Amino acid sequence: MKTTFKIENLKCQGCVNTVTNGLLSLDGVEEVHVDLTTSVVQIIYSGDTDRTDEFASKLKSLGYPKAGE
Repeated sequence: MKTTFKIENLKCQGCVNTVTNGLLSLDGVEEVHVDLTTSVVQIIYSGDTDRTDEFASKLKSLGYPKAGE
């Protein structure tokens, strides 16, 4: 499955690395694509369960909440 978020506080390549590594540490996450210019994160993961809340929580804990939160 795939889910996409627009996030806040993404400022540099170090931020991209933090988001990427943080999300890849979650079980079942296969790929993470982060666009620094648009602050959009795309997460590709295995399974058929919607994990939007789990990913949003992880992003928030890393300091990159969903836009508008």
